[in-house]
Amino acid sequence: MQRVFSEALARKTSLRDGLTSELGADVALTILFSETYNLLLHSRGWSRARWRGWAFDALVGLLTTLPRPVQTLEE
Repeated sequence: MQRVFSEALARKTSLRDGLTSELGADVALTILFSETYNLLLHSRGWSRARWRGWAFDALVGLLTTLPRPVQTLEE
């Protein structure tokens, strides 16, 4: 699933230099993995909005050449 995501992303925008679809899929899997989500929300007390902002920022920043969104992780 994440490989399909990574390949679709590569068709829409430039991926970071040296980033393959396979590595992009690994990054996306780590960020979007249900255990990561559960850890941050249930063990660390993050809100869904905070996780969503973090995941979006991380995916944009780690996978693409697009400018990172201007936002804060604080609520």
